Amino acid sequence: MEDSYYFYSSTKRGCVLGYQLVLLIWVKGKKKVVIDAQIYKPNSGKTKIDIALEMLSYARNQLKIKPEYVLFDSWYSAKSIMKRLTAYGWGFVSRIKKNRLFNGKKLNLYKVNPYWNEIGLLAGGLKVRIVRKGKMFFVTNRLS
Repeated sequence: MEDSYYFYSSTKRGCVLGYQLVLLIWVKGKKKVVIDAQIYKPNSGKTKIDIALEMLSYARNQLKIKPEYVLFDSWYSAKSIMKRLTAYGWGFVSRIKKNRLFNGKKLNLYKVNPYWNEIGLLAGGLKVRIVRKGKMFFVTNRLS
């Protein structure tokens, strides 16, 4: 299998041989359209974040897409992606890892209460709303 490699699968709880895809999907109601799909190649010099940034640029500049929100998993909640989406004027919602700095403290240490939401700054100066629900943290740039 050309370009396949071993990567960790949380489903299998171990390493498996296969491919990792980076997908950009447009959703309107019940319709879903794959706008772009690329195989992540670990030795290509591009990270999955780099590929995602290229896809977002393509969607905005070539396809002229203007989404209400961009949804992504916590792997893609990198500062560069969130700043790019904010610069484009696009709203985003994502899970975010508990070790991220919010107002200068790690999220999991920010407040003792397992249910809260607050507006503040992520490391790097991005103003966001964080919502904590139990052990999960969510981030959005839509402050209302």
